[in-house]
Amino acid sequence: MADDLKTGDRMARAAMTTEPMVKEIAERYLASRGYEILARDWRCGGERVDIVAKDGDVAVLVDVAAGGGEFAEVEAAADRLVRAAKLFCERFDVERSACRIDCLRFRILDRDHATIRHYIGAGGVEPAC
Repeated sequence: MADDLKTGDRMARAAMTTEPMVKEIAERYLASRGYEILARDWRCGGERVDIVAKDGDVAVLVDVAAGGGEFAEVEAAADRLVRAAKLFCERFDVERSACRIDCLRFRILDRDHATIRHYIGAGGVEPAC
């Protein structure tokens, strides 16, 4: 049991130090694909969105996480962000059709390298790459 606690502690510490790096990589990844980054850690009505960006004329609420990437986990994140998307659209008077949810899942290899899976769109979430 002590080994499990130590492993859990190491994983928690790694997650805390990885999160800012993952968000930084996510922003660079999105910018390289033409997205305009509008905000990081946007909060409203108890909801939090990691990155708010613009892809052409579409506002994009992006959920970012390291590890995972299984379809069920991505689908759960998208479901969780639907409320945030509604709040975003209401607050900024954006048509719901001009707003979408993307999920980025990373496996960190080192400070400058990661594998990325980009899921575009809430609901019928499909991997874009």
